[in-house]
This record gives sequence, C-alpha cells and structure tokens, in this order.
Amino acid sequence: MRYLLDTNILSNVIKPAPSESLLAWMSERADTELFIASLTLAKIQRGIL
Repeated sequence: MRYLLDTNILSNVIKPAPSESLLAWMSERADTELFIASLTLAKIQRGIL
C-alpha cells in the first residue's frame, strides 16, 4: 500500500512534540510506501521563504 502524506502530517512530525500515534503509524511503514505531492513540497518551500 502507498500513502500520500499531506502538509499537515509533515508539519506535525517536525513539531517539538509530535503526535505519538502518528509517529508510531509512520514507523510501521516502509519509506517506499510514503510519498509527498509536489504541491506539498511547494507549500513547504513557500513557508520557508
């Protein structure tokens, strides 16, 4: 199964106190199952700039 991660998921992971249930869920997935849309990358880049 493949999962497309939304911006809110990625922003939660980098918080000082991320959701433990989210971290547990992600740790159960292989890196090859998790994807990020190009729009999400653009939102992150815009937020950094």
